[in-house]
Amino acid sequence: MEYISAKFVENYFKDSLEKSSKGVMACVRWGISDGGGIEVKGKDVDVKKAVSWLQGIVKSIKTTQHQFSIPGIPAFFRDKDKSKTFLSFTEKENKCIIMVDSCTLPSWGNPYANMGNKLKPKIALKTVHSMRLQGSNVEVKILRGDITEVNCDAIVNASNDKLELRDAGISGSIKKKCGPTVQAEMNQHIASVGGTMLPGSAVSTSAGRMNCRRIIHVVGPVWKGDISDEVCEAYLKSCVSETLKEAERYNLTSVAMPAISCGVFGGSVSVCPRLMVETLVDHFMKPSSCIKQIYFVENSNNEVIQSFSRSLQGYSNSPPQTAVTPQPIFTPAITPRNFARTTTGSALNVRLVQGDIS
Repeated sequence: MEYISAKFVENYFKDSLEKSSKGVMACVRWGISDGGGIEVKGKDVDVKKAVSWLQGIVKSIKTTQHQFSIPGIPAFFRDKDKSKTFLSFTEKENKCIIMVDSCTLPSWGNPYANMGNKLKPKIALKTVHSMRLQGSNVEVKILRGDITEVNCDAIVNASNDKLELRDAGISGSIKKKCGPTVQAEMNQHIASVGGTMLPGSAVSTSAGRMNCRRIIHVVGPVWKGDISDEVCEAYLKSCVSETLKEAERYNLTSVAMPAISCGVFGGSVSVCPRLMVETLVDHFMKPSSCIKQIYFVENSNNEVIQSFSRSLQGYSNSPPQTAVTPQPIFTPAITPRNFARTTTGSALNVRLVQGDIS
């Protein structure tokens, strides 16, 4: 059963169920077989009656999803302090459940949640692809598995502009393993920059009890709203570039990155990994770097893994001792009048055009 359906039943029908079936208790529980739902306890006859009644209720539940693109509205609903009163009033008036951003829900569907680490099976990291970058000593690997389990100097966390650790995904794993320590450091940084970080920027914190030394938090672009694809691409390249600079600042030798801005951020699976690889290759064209290993890590999406693999093709597996002339990752587009467009390291697009400004 979906989390929102289970919460709806618990909020509005639990009392009716327990009154109509004496001796029966119902509550939202994590389950083993299907991930979660309503757990009913009581005598066999009463439970069967209650389950039949519940099934009828669940079938009548309807869910809809609304996306708000008007400036300011999404931020209002994500701010729990600001939206709490409005959402609570709306739910009571309309007898409904409102969930904001499904990506922040508990790990509903995880049959091992709340059961401790002993019963939770650990999935070993698997190397899908391995190579050395053209003209460098940098080894690049594509791994399938949990990025927070990678044994490296730094892992990358794709964060929102307020540097908030959420309950799901990579952010949720970091929050669970590191407790409040990392979030406290993030809060200190966000306060020092005025409450918001710009897209394309990066900052690092300690890593708590995790295998790595540092966690590099980047603000990836959101491919939704009024921002053009061109600007989003520049922001994403800046995320990778700033990540590598931050790693070098702390003299780190290995970095693990997820597919930044894919998924809930709206980035294309075919575009984001390619841009990340291009920026990586461009960065290591310089003479030397302390970074010797890069891991692109994806837990379950085969399309992301395949996209990383395709993007790395062409940057041959040259052995580190072989002299190879670095090849540029792109050629700036030249107009008929030889005016070029370029993207700076800070994700600023500069275009020189001759003509009427209007």
